[in-house]
Amino acid sequence: MHKKGIILGVAIALLAGCSGGPASSVAPASNPLLAPDGPFASRPAHPLKIKSWMSPEAKKKGRKLLYISDDGAWVVDVYTTDGKLVGQITGLISPVGMCTDKNQDVYVVVQDYEQSPVVQEYAHAGTTPIATYDIPGGAFPNGCAIDPTNGTLAVSYKPFCCSTPNGYVVFMSSPSATPSQLVVPNMGAVYYMGYDSQGDLIADGTGTASLFGQLAELSNGATSFTPLTLNGAQTGKEHWPGTIQWAGGSSWYIGDQGVSAGSVYSISVLYEATLSGTTFTVNTTSAFGNNNGLIAQGMVWYKGERFVGPDSEDNNVQIYSLPSGRPLRALNSGWIQPAGAVMSGKV
Repeated sequence: MHKKGIILGVAIALLAGCSGGPASSVAPASNPLLAPDGPFASRPAHPLKIKSWMSPEAKKKGRKLLYISDDGAWVVDVYTTDGKLVGQITGLISPVGMCTDKNQDVYVVVQDYEQSPVVQEYAHAGTTPIATYDIPGGAFPNGCAIDPTNGTLAVSYKPFCCSTPNGYVVFMSSPSATPSQLVVPNMGAVYYMGYDSQGDLIADGTGTASLFGQLAELSNGATSFTPLTLNGAQTGKEHWPGTIQWAGGSSWYIGDQGVSAGSVYSISVLYEATLSGTTFTVNTTSAFGNNNGLIAQGMVWYKGERFVGPDSEDNNVQIYSLPSGRPLRALNSGWIQPAGAVMSGKV
């Protein structure tokens, strides 16, 4: 992990309980050892009949675009980096994780618990899928990441409760390829993932014995994940997994959406940490406010000075300054359950 630049492999997750119904990826509001369970927020009246659109402004040459998935509204909203809504992709039943490839195509994990999960690929500023990956069912897909060395799509999974004890990652080299699968031994669910420029994959999820956060690495060419530790985190551990994003060299951004104040999860933090061997060491910590936390998965851009954070608990999306964590601008779109963020365009 020694190349400069940022390759985005951010992903969002849905945590499913034994009932088999979809549930939020937000950290539990009270007991960190209990998973949330139950249906997600109310659906729009006719979510599949709204037509996708993209304004001419979104299609300007060199335009960078922020994509924000709304799991509850079944849409992906598209913004300029200064916060202007310039498009919307509709007709997606439970869009969750997103990632981009070197061509700046956007991949959206569509959980679609009513039929079968897929990953839809869209060209930058496009509204019609240019490819569809039929990914395995039988569990909830959570998010995705693209290997920059060979274009392989990785999709993270949370199994249906009790039948499979471990989370796992599915890999597909093309839409027609047969998926391969690797279990992540120290995780009961895999939520967020990110690649560096060398093709090393970092996964962030919850443990098998408890729901506290766990990290693991699949080095390029390896056949198994290696557990990682995190030193310097607030209260000594990652409470609930969040953003994972490569920041260049050996530096990574690691989100924790569940730092607790007493018994209540109320503050999300973002660590900038250096990976050496199997240990992350925190260098800086950005906090995103009392009772304005639970940011499941966000994205850092603009030379590490900006962070967009979808808050699935309070149903808002803010652009923050780093490292202060000060909110700069709200992205207003009538959010029902904002889930994840990714940028398309050279960063």
